[in-house]
Amino acid sequence: MVEEEFLKERVRLIRDLAEKADPFIKRRLMDLANNYDARLGRLKRRPVLDSSRAKWEIMLTAGNRQILRCCAPTATE
Repeated sequence: MVEEEFLKERVRLIRDLAEKADPFIKRRLMDLANNYDARLGRLKRRPVLDSSRAKWEIMLTAGNRQILRCCAPTATE
């Protein structure tokens, strides 16, 4: 949640700056704040993986090394 708090604070700061800016800069700052808001929305919709229930699959074996990928558990597990 550190990233979420950072983005919220950044949006607040940018909007505060926009209030004091000339119309051209204000429009650009508000666009930037809206971009941060969109990132916040994507963060809130991102599922949180419970690593204790995660499964790992072998994607690739090269020599004696394996590359693994984490797979989210299904709803039935």
